[in-house]
Amino acid sequence: MRAAFLAAALALAATGASGQSVYPGEDALALAGERYGRATPALAAAALERIFERLQVPAPRRERYAYVGSATLQKSRDYFETPQLSETVLVAAKSVRIGFARNVLVISGGDVDISHASGVVVIAAGSFRLSHESAALGPEPSGVYVVRGRAELGWGVSPIVYAAKGGKTGYSGPVTAYNTDVSVPSGVQVVTHNRGALFRGEPVRPALPPQMLVNSGESMAFTGQRCRAFAGTSDQLDRMLPYVRREANCPRIASAAVRCASESGEGAAARAQELWTFELCERTAEVRIDKEPNLLQMNLVRLAGPGAEALNRARTRQGYGVLPKP
Repeated sequence: MRAAFLAAALALAATGASGQSVYPGEDALALAGERYGRATPALAAAALERIFERLQVPAPRRERYAYVGSATLQKSRDYFETPQLSETVLVAAKSVRIGFARNVLVISGGDVDISHASGVVVIAAGSFRLSHESAALGPEPSGVYVVRGRAELGWGVSPIVYAAKGGKTGYSGPVTAYNTDVSVPSGVQVVTHNRGALFRGEPVRPALPPQMLVNSGESMAFTGQRCRAFAGTSDQLDRMLPYVRREANCPRIASAAVRCASESGEGAAARAQELWTFELCERTAEVRIDKEPNLLQMNLVRLAGPGAEALNRARTRQGYGVLPKP
């Protein structure tokens, strides 16, 4: 996909990239506006790559949308509605309504409504509404939704949402939200990031570390980068945080950092090792998470300070095991 995006970027430069603004979202929407007549899949792919770069979306996630550079181009100057669409870059000057969408990039000058989607990317000047990200339409159904208005998702698998006027999801898999105040039901996992604005006139948002909302309802800030096998999930935190806090006799974690020590493979065959470091009440707890096919194991490495022996005993009772100090 990187090669495809590079080719698209060169195509963009050849057609006058000097007109780009500091707002990648606005540049993408220009393909449905003043640059409508020049829109191509290559230019759409280049515009999408600029958005990914601004948001710092991990490269493995970007690969899901490799279809964009070689997709069929469809354009509409009027309101556009179709029962189904696939393998397409749709550039619409006005609003869009699609029943079933698979591997579709929509760039719209209005609102966008989709009933069922898989691998869909939406860049819209208005608002966006999706009923269901559906695995029945294809593997890895999670999409990317970037809008100047508001985004509403009824059911998502692992969506990325950027909505300048806020967002809302129903019962969903992990949600990654950029520059978006997102409302989710209890138990839905959300990781939030603040990046540079994609659109003009957005409120200034301070930089902050990623925030992970765990099932207890608390927001867990952390620094570093998670392994792909764990990115966007908080199941491990739901299990290990209570043990770390209880044995340290400290109800509040001051900071957390994560490092992906190793990873290989994809899907069910993935292997990964993630190292977490927690600071709480002048103590340091280090936790290692190992993922093997059909196996997930958490091990406490060390709790420096008073309470280390008690915590090791608790981990042994729970069957997680204790590793020697590194």
